[in-house]
Amino acid sequence: MYTAKFVYEDNDRNRVGAGQEMYNSVEGYRYGIAAVLSNMANFSAHCGKARHIPDSDLFSVILKCHDPCGEIYFLALARDRLTVASYEDDAIREKISAWTDTVAALR
Repeated sequence: MYTAKFVYEDNDRNRVGAGQEMYNSVEGYRYGIAAVLSNMANFSAHCGKARHIPDSDLFSVILKCHDPCGEIYFLALARDRLTVASYEDDAIREKISAWTDTVAALR
């Protein structure tokens, strides 16, 4: 899932509104941002122009995982966190913790 965040600013750069849009593909995310930035009806409704805030955007995916022991669990990866859910055996959490220690981008 891709979430793009926006603020609407008046001519004096005062914030007059905010919004976010969610997309299920990179292509949708890119085209969606362009659509929001050119949407005159939103400009009129907010009394200001949209500005994309890329540092506030969110990206996430949920993976359904099958452990060799037979247990199924879910791993959610986002820009700022990793979440493990629906597991019973704490060894799964420990395996994931050990794995994340080997991936520089997750440290």
